[in-house]
Amino acid sequence: MKKICFVALAAALVGMTACTPKAPEQFTGKIVDGTMNSVTVESATDGQTVIFSTENANMDEAFGLLLGNTATVTYQGKLSEVTPALKVATNPTYATAIGRWVEPNPIDPEQEQGIDIQIDGVAASINMQTLRYEAWELAPEADQIILRG
Repeated sequence: MKKICFVALAAALVGMTACTPKAPEQFTGKIVDGTMNSVTVESATDGQTVIFSTENANMDEAFGLLLGNTATVTYQGKLSEVTPALKVATNPTYATAIGRWVEPNPIDPEQEQGIDIQIDGVAASINMQTLRYEAWELAPEADQIILRG
């Protein structure tokens, strides 16, 4: 009788373990496309591209889902053609860096000079012939970017 109870208990434990949902996982990469209800992320490590549905995801830390920004998507289950996201988070520095950053030209205060920070890592000088910017990226330090030119 004890053997039968032990076998039944072991079978029940195996059955419960098999039905336990997997823990959420994360996919991190660069945002390469986005729509109203989805975001496409490309892994920097292996180039894998995944489309995530954002319809029911927590987007509190998404900060605009701008092309070129790094996104970390939390999901559950297997990656599929369109994987439902549980949460999408991006680096807020990327969104706040985008825009025209200008100051008065010290030689001609009627003019402005500066830099135009654009999505997908593009940068351009504004009225500065001797200081040409072409690209930018997030720095490893928080709230900093690296300019290239």
